[in-house]
Amino acid sequence: EKLYEELFYDQEATQPTGHEKILLAQCREVEWSALCNHMERIQTACQKYDEKALRSSISRLVPEWQEIPSDSPPSKIIDLAIR
Repeated sequence: EKLYEELFYDQEATQPTGHEKILLAQCREVEWSALCNHMERIQTACQKYDEKALRSSISRLVPEWQEIPSDSPPSKIIDLAIR
């Protein structure tokens, strides 16, 4: 049984709730137009199988996301198309 789990990033602001062991994350705000632009870049990168552009777009959208070390094996493309 898991007794403890990290649910927040170190840089993430939290606030207490009525229960001493339950915290509430304070999400950072993102302009709707900026979010749409990020999602369009992510979609384009996926359509082009451009892993470098995808990683770059995700890291801009989610600053806490950690880039995979360059010496790790390359990812594999899996065809998930419904047949």
